[in-house]
Amino acid sequence: MSIIHPDPHTYLRRMVFRKGTIAILAFSGILIISVVSFIFKNLVLSVVGSVLLLVLFMVNYDSFLKYLLGFIGEFRVKGIIDSHEHILGYHNIILPGEYSNIDHVILTKQGVICVETKSFGGKLSIYQGKWYYGGEMKWNPMQQVTQNSKKLKEYFDKNGVDPEIVRSGIVVLGVLPAKLIRKDRYKTVFTYRQLSRYLLNLPYWDLDRLELEKAKSLLEQLKKHS
Repeated sequence: MSIIHPDPHTYLRRMVFRKGTIAILAFSGILIISVVSFIFKNLVLSVVGSVLLLVLFMVNYDSFLKYLLGFIGEFRVKGIIDSHEHILGYHNIILPGEYSNIDHVILTKQGVICVETKSFGGKLSIYQGKWYYGGEMKWNPMQQVTQNSKKLKEYFDKNGVDPEIVRSGIVVLGVLPAKLIRKDRYKTVFTYRQLSRYLLNLPYWDLDRLELEKAKSLLEQLKKHS
């Protein structure tokens, strides 16, 4: 079974935007120029670079903060998943033909689980299936992880793997908000502190070992191309 990604332009664009924004790239570039200018004592260029850095940071503060929290959250969840020897974790998986990624895919004896990591720095309220952050209603990440699970099922099915080994996905809060109000007791939404307990207490599900091996092979291929 081979994996064919979209055309090179689509793949390159995906790699550039998957883990950051143009603002992040621009910030990094100007930072390098400023440091080099300072080292070689080009005061004018160094000052100009520093001013541009400050302006860029102020204009894109929300983007930087969102990126930083997202990075911390995904890194933390990845570490927790990888610390469990009884499971295999695959991170930032991109299915062929897709633009967005799946944060984490967990392969266990109980099945395959998609994980969506979310990080919030302010007040988060979860009420009647709706997520409110900063007083505004946000996209429910459970819908996102459900879509990812469905796409992974379809991909498995096309490649000869029983799609039913894909279980319901979960959402993990990789960075806890300053204030969390939960009026819905989702069984599929966890904080990073609860993730280990969830992984250690997965309900038993009698699965065909051959199907799990085929799923592992597919996920290994996806990992190489993501």
